[in-house]
Amino acid sequence: MKNGAKPKSQMSRTIENSEMKTKLAFIILLAVVSLILKSCEKLDVCATCIETTTSYNPGDFCSTEKAVDAYIRELESTASQDWQCTKN
Repeated sequence: MKNGAKPKSQMSRTIENSEMKTKLAFIILLAVVSLILKSCEKLDVCATCIETTTSYNPGDFCSTEKAVDAYIRELESTASQDWQCTKN
């Protein structure tokens, strides 16, 4: 064996480790891309709500239409408060 040359079994382990690292890096890359794409979901709907008894305005809530509808339903289902909401 020459100086600096690795035994064959050690070389194959090095190659296997390298392939494993490549596969792991690819899986992590896919996960990151998937999260980025999911977070880019459009926030194209906002709800402006006012509690009519106190004139309290919590500020606009902007999200997907489904989330905005759920937000409005939640506010309007509060028995002790009277909410007036509009979507824009």
